[in-house]
Amino acid sequence: TTNLSVGQYDPHDGTYLGDLIVNSGEILWPINAIPGPDGNIYVSAQSGMVLVYDTSGNYLYTYDDTSDGLNNVRGISFRGDHLFVCTYYGEVAEFDGPHSRLPDFINDGVSSLWKCLFLPGGDCLLTNSTSDAVEHYDANGVYQQPVLSALGFPEQVQFDLEMPGEFLVNDNAQIGRASCRER
Repeated sequence: TTNLSVGQYDPHDGTYLGDLIVNSGEILWPINAIPGPDGNIYVSAQSGMVLVYDTSGNYLYTYDDTSDGLNNVRGISFRGDHLFVCTYYGEVAEFDGPHSRLPDFINDGVSSLWKCLFLPGGDCLLTNSTSDAVEHYDANGVYQQPVLSALGFPEQVQFDLEMPGEFLVNDNAQIGRASCRER
């Protein structure tokens, strides 16, 4: 975030491979970079936007920004071709295209949400630094239960490629592993 860049890392041992995206004026405080269903790279910026880059790191366009009601953007995820954007203000905004915001997937107005991870059936795991938990929501955005709690400011959650069916979550102190079954 402080370098205003998106780095590349070896997926097996974490070796830094260099920067793929370097700030050229459009990216402020990058938080999360993910591949999109179109093959491009989507980068969330805490300044309130999601930017799209090609796989060579060239800026293409702004997918959404503060004009779409976003502020303090955190993690992003795709479910199909819909983009879900987590914010500090307790919302997971849903978009079906650039600057095409749908009703929020989740909006409790109080939680600090960092990252959602969609399970194969459509359910969602969501890191919430207000409750210090990874929470389970169904495919319609209805809260189910905490999956992990008593964490210290959880931010990222992702599938564990080494242990199918499990996921990894980081907090300020450690990286942990857990599993979750959809209903």
